Amino acid sequence: MISKKVFKYFYIFILATVSSALSAQVTIGGALEPSKGALLDLKEFESKDNNVNSTKGLMLPRVDIQNINELYPMFSNDADYNNSTKPEFKDALKQSHIGLMVYNTNECLGKGLMVWNGTMWNFLTRIKSPLSQPNTYLLTSSPQTIRIPVEKAFAIWEYYGSEKGNNRLPSNIDLGGTLSAEIVWQEGAYGKSDVIIANPPTVTQGRNGEITVVTTGNVGNAVIALKIGGNIRWSWHVWVSEGTVSGNKFPDGIGLGYIFMDRNLGATSALPANAGAIGLHYQWGRKDPFPGYVNFNSVKSKVPIDFYYDIKDSPKENFQKAIESPLSFISYTQSDPNSSGDWYNKALNNQSTAQDVIDRWDDRWGSYDCDAKSPFDPCPEGWQVPKSKVEDNITISPWRNIKVVYPSDSQANKTHFNNNKGYNYGTEGGYWPGTWARFYNQVLAATDALVGFYWSMELDKNVNYLPHDLQLNASSIAASSSYPRSFGLAIRCVKE
Repeated sequence: MISKKVFKYFYIFILATVSSALSAQVTIGGALEPSKGALLDLKEFESKDNNVNSTKGLMLPRVDIQNINELYPMFSNDADYNNSTKPEFKDALKQSHIGLMVYNTNECLGKGLMVWNGTMWNFLTRIKSPLSQPNTYLLTSSPQTIRIPVEKAFAIWEYYGSEKGNNRLPSNIDLGGTLSAEIVWQEGAYGKSDVIIANPPTVTQGRNGEITVVTTGNVGNAVIALKIGGNIRWSWHVWVSEGTVSGNKFPDGIGLGYIFMDRNLGATSALPANAGAIGLHYQWGRKDPFPGYVNFNSVKSKVPIDFYYDIKDSPKENFQKAIESPLSFISYTQSDPNSSGDWYNKALNNQSTAQDVIDRWDDRWGSYDCDAKSPFDPCPEGWQVPKSKVEDNITISPWRNIKVVYPSDSQANKTHFNNNKGYNYGTEGGYWPGTWARFYNQVLAATDALVGFYWSMELDKNVNYLPHDLQLNASSIAASSSYPRSFGLAIRCVKE
């Protein structure tokens, strides 16, 4: 039997050996000396031709990054990290983890290598899903040919028909039929040709197929649909606008410092008081546009809208209707004005249980936490619907303080007021025209007053989860949260 004294010396020797090994340079992969300048050297054998020293690679941990601005899930349940009364704990942890690298599996943000920079996660690589492909193609006013991948249509039905997509669509839809393409609607600028698409669009078969669209060069808008087995399964907006689309930034103190597009989504012009600047209307969370009004003095559009009043009790049916009928304006019925006012779920409530959040589907256009565009974002490549920001449980509008910075903007003072047709902030903030708005089969305005309404991506949790919006009229321009999700408002995209 080994004496206690001998065992003691043996134990000390083992500890000393392990301690020395832990503090030394290490090679993993082979019994080789590590490179002199490396603490950790991964190699199977000494370098050969082209400096090759391994047949294998480094597999980083797969992590579901839940928030672009937080160290989640690393500290999701950490009391110190989430202690709002002692923010210095969180700040210290954020700084001490600079350089942390993972492979993200979250499809909202996009799969790929990410590194923590102290304040947010940055992508080193990103694998884009078909869900991230744009819904709108912005073109200049010259004849062009574009090819639209159809893979997104398949991905939408597969993802949202699964548990991962919260089963928002039927899972038994047949996606194996013959593909075809058609023009749902098209219209030109006021007083100009309505022929935007030169010939009927064509499509190659299979989920890797493409729709070929040839434009005439006329400015205007068109919606192109993909049919599978005779049913519309997805649609895209082709937008042809005058000139070069650029951006404007409001002065510091307004909103969140976004670069706003210099025109409304779907506008054929960015010129002040030009009817083409009005743009198109969107129900909150939908990607398909509705035709705009012909001019500032008319509440009619060139293309008639298929109003669809009979909203179903099933959100799944309403979502399917929104995809299959892109020109249908889905609203709660006039005989049921006490419903939620949402085109998707007429019975949603404002509770915070997990199921309530799923039923409300608050992130249809994305969220501040998710860096990637929503699959339903209607803005073209490189642009997105403006986000709000949450700080200390207060949601900040993209147009916060616009009324404070521009207090004299009214018909009486005319600082930026533009001929009863909008507000013109020049190169500083751009031109914001009156747009009117849609609800039921009517227009939310009288024709003798300037009114404009613009959606944002986020909801105001303090005002029944109504979306943040921008409102303008002859008296002022201000941020608000006033209108149900089924209303049709304009959109001003911001740079991604």
